[in-house]
Amino acid sequence: MFELQTRPFSRFFDLDNDFEKFFGQTKETKWKPHSDITETENDYKLSVDLPGVKKEDVNIDLKNDVLTVTSERKFEVNEDNESIVHREKFYGKYERSFRLPKTTDQDNIIAALDGGVLSLTVPKKEKEKSKQIIIK
Repeated sequence: MFELQTRPFSRFFDLDNDFEKFFGQTKETKWKPHSDITETENDYKLSVDLPGVKKEDVNIDLKNDVLTVTSERKFEVNEDNESIVHREKFYGKYERSFRLPKTTDQDNIIAALDGGVLSLTVPKKEKEKSKQIIIK
C-alpha cells in the first residue's frame, strides 16, 4: 500500500479511489467490479471482473493518459413467471478510469475478454539509452 506513494508514476492511479479519498464519498454507482493491476519488467496487466457481460457491452477508451472501461450488465428477464426471492447480483452501467503512467506505450495496449474477466496488457516504453555528446 505504501509502495504507491514512494513510487509515483510507476503505477496506475485509480481515479474513482482518488474521488473517494479526496471527497470522502463515493460516486453514485451500483456496480463496481473488482480489478487487479500487476507489473512486470515490460508491462502492466490490468484485469477487471465482468461476469455476465458480453464483449459488445464493453467499451475501452483512452484519452489524455486516462484509460476508461465502461460496460453494462443487463438485467436478465425471467420469462417463466418466477418471482425473485433473493437478489445479490448487480446490474446496470459500470465505469472505471485509471490514469496511466507516462512511461506506457499507449499505442500497443492489448485487450481480451475471457471467462468474465477483462484483461488489458499495457506495455512500457523502451527506456531511452544515453547518448554520448562530443565536444567540438
